Amino acid sequence: MIRKLLSVTILSLSLSANTASAAESAYWHDLMFIIGAKSGIIPYEPVAVPDAFDPAPMRLAFNDRPVVERKKIQSVLAGYGYLDGAADGVWGGRTWAAIDRYARAANVWQGLATPAGSGGILDHIAMSY
Repeated sequence: MIRKLLSVTILSLSLSANTASAAESAYWHDLMFIIGAKSGIIPYEPVAVPDAFDPAPMRLAFNDRPVVERKKIQSVLAGYGYLDGAADGVWGGRTWAAIDRYARAANVWQGLATPAGSGGILDHIAMSY
């Protein structure tokens, strides 16, 4: 047990020393927490996923992107089976429902609550296909 804790701590310190930004630091912190929880070092309690999110942050993040990128995001969602219909680059209920389903399936649903997180989810979608 102590050996596991020591190895996780050393890995955490070495990774955090090499990070370049606060976002990367937070990423490594979360990763180390997950590793610690999976190994039994840190007690893990799952967080309940809310039934619904306000679509306003995602709508703002989606509409801030160029039409070409919005169409690409919709095409990716359609390719994964989350969106039915043509990619037109226009925000609507089908686009929101597709992004919501994708975020939940990819376990990045926490980002749905904020504009910055919504932008991150859209980046995740755009790079994933």
